[in-house]
Amino acid sequence: MGDAQDFPVVIDADIAQRKMMPSQTPFRQHVLQRLSRLAKRLRVNRALVGAGAVAVVVLLVLAIQFALDYTLRLRLDMRCALLGVVLIVIGWITWRKLIKPQRLRFDERDVARVVEERFPQLDSLLISAVDFDAGNVGPVESNSPQLAASVVTQAVEATRGLSFDDIIHPKLARRGTLKVFAVASVMVASIAISPQKMGIWLDRNILLRDVNWPKRTVIVVDASDDRIIKGAIGDDLEIRASIPTGSVVPRNVEIVFETASGKSGRENMTGVGQREFRYTFARAKEEARFYLTGGDDTTDWFETRLTERPTIDEATLSVEPPPYTGMAMFTLPSGQRACEIYPGSVVAIQAIASKPLASARLMNGTKVLGELEPENQTITASVTPDESQTLHFSMTDLDGLNNVRPMRFSIRMLKDIAPQVKLTFAHVGNMATPAARIPVEIDMSDDLGLASADMLFRIDNPDAAQQSVTLADFHPRSKQYATQFDWPVQSTGAAIGEQVAVFAKAQDLNTVSGPGVGESTTITFRVVTAEEFLAELNRREQEFRRQFERAVDNQERLRRHLLTVLSHLNDPDQKDKIELQLAPLERRQRQVLAQVNVIRQQFVQVLSELEINQLDEPEIRQRLQDGIITPLTDLGARELSQAADLIRQLGREPSMEIARQIDPQQDRILYEMQSVLDHMLKWEGFQQAVTLLREIMQLQKDLNVETQAEIEAGTDDVFDD
Repeated sequence: MGDAQDFPVVIDADIAQRKMMPSQTPFRQHVLQRLSRLAKRLRVNRALVGAGAVAVVVLLVLAIQFALDYTLRLRLDMRCALLGVVLIVIGWITWRKLIKPQRLRFDERDVARVVEERFPQLDSLLISAVDFDAGNVGPVESNSPQLAASVVTQAVEATRGLSFDDIIHPKLARRGTLKVFAVASVMVASIAISPQKMGIWLDRNILLRDVNWPKRTVIVVDASDDRIIKGAIGDDLEIRASIPTGSVVPRNVEIVFETASGKSGRENMTGVGQREFRYTFARAKEEARFYLTGGDDTTDWFETRLTERPTIDEATLSVEPPPYTGMAMFTLPSGQRACEIYPGSVVAIQAIASKPLASARLMNGTKVLGELEPENQTITASVTPDESQTLHFSMTDLDGLNNVRPMRFSIRMLKDIAPQVKLTFAHVGNMATPAARIPVEIDMSDDLGLASADMLFRIDNPDAAQQSVTLADFHPRSKQYATQFDWPVQSTGAAIGEQVAVFAKAQDLNTVSGPGVGESTTITFRVVTAEEFLAELNRREQEFRRQFERAVDNQERLRRHLLTVLSHLNDPDQKDKIELQLAPLERRQRQVLAQVNVIRQQFVQVLSELEINQLDEPEIRQRLQDGIITPLTDLGARELSQAADLIRQLGREPSMEIARQIDPQQDRILYEMQSVLDHMLKWEGFQQAVTLLREIMQLQKDLNVETQAEIEAGTDDVFDD
């Protein structure tokens, strides 16, 4: 009966028509109608068997689908693929076990063949009767109608008592029916027992909705709602995930990724703390897509998007100096990012970024100087620095990327230096007579211009106030100012013995951090009588004379050493040492020259002070100028300088001709120096006599005053008596 299951279950059109015709013969009434009913039962039987097979397969594949999705938490693309497989399997088994068997065609002859296989004793009688009844008796000349009718009659008789239903196995149909009911019961029971899971399965695997299974582990990826993680090309791109509180932390979390170039991989993420996991795409060069899996959770696909970080393509700096400087606004050449400014200057920076920006800040190191509003790719900022600083822009593009190596702008603050002031009293010492006219030289300068210029003095007197001397031809905003004039000491109003402190003062135009004030060194002098001033000069002349005596003494010793060296000039053994012996003597000669020049300058100073203090009488001028200053000038400029040069020449070219010139020259030098010294001593003796006379006169004056006081005291005693 196993072969009967493979017979077709679709009735031929002729059989269908024959059923509609009234039964006219016993064969049709007793055989063909039974065969027709048998065909119907076979068709139903096969349908039930096929339905059972289809139901089992459907249950099996849906169970597999459920198990895979519930266990692996399949992504949408995988669920779509799995649903496709399920539909293909169900469609194939339905076609193979249910639809295809119903589409196959067969007639009464096919059913008769099955019956004869069940009842071998019929021995093709039933098949032949069906053929003869259908008129399939062949040509008339080769067949006998009587024989055909006899076969049909025999078939009727032979099939009497035979149960055609024996060829049908009702157990198969019942099993198929039971399978259908069993599958339906399992599905109903599953829905009844776990409606939530079955509903989620339906949503996820049939309706393909984005619904999650209940799970013990939940992996949350730190990403935007569009599941895109943005980064910069060439930077480390870190993927961060966390396990929420209340969710089971898996032993490890894996990242499965695919790069744009087709490279794929699966790596373990690094655990951070108790509930965080991280993975880094080192120096990311290409975009990728990935998902995370761990425990019973698998995330959806995420993508990485890489772009260049924002940079500054072009920047210009403009500086507007403060008004007091008088400088016009200027713009630095393109590419220059360093400038020097004065306090109060406004620095404007305009930069063009490499891409549109979401926000920008002007920074000084880590300090935020201002929040900026970029216009697409253009940033504009201005600042008034109060100190030197290095500025940069902190930029964020539309993808949230910052600039990590910003372009820096160096601003160096120039110090508005206070005016430079110099005050000079030419050839003036620390004493001055009331008749003195001091030659004043004032020099002032400021890089940005002067606002005022003054010369001030103060008398060393508690009741005296600071006084000012008007300076001529000063113009405000001038960068340079210089003047010379003779200042009469008498105009100060200082009495004999009082000190006068004098200094120059200038003020600049700085209205931001100033004004800057510059002052010269204070020059102090004491107002004295002419006698006291001359006595001081005499004391200084004596000191200068003693200095000159030491110079004369040095020259005499130098001459003796020269004569000693010259005496060995013809000695062959000493000839090679001449240069070494003469070199220190040349230096000593030049030292004497320097001493003479210093002493000469000191006497020039004395003569100038006499002129300034109106004490330069003709005989004094003649004595100092003709007797000391002029001879010393000649000595320094001619004799002493030539003597040093001659000694050096002899050291380099030892010869008797040069040697014979040295001693006469040394003799002339000593003669002239001695003449000057005699002149100094002569005048000094005269001055000592004058000084002694002045002291006697002062003593006599003091005696007269004391005598007069005694007389007045005696007179008062007489009248009192």
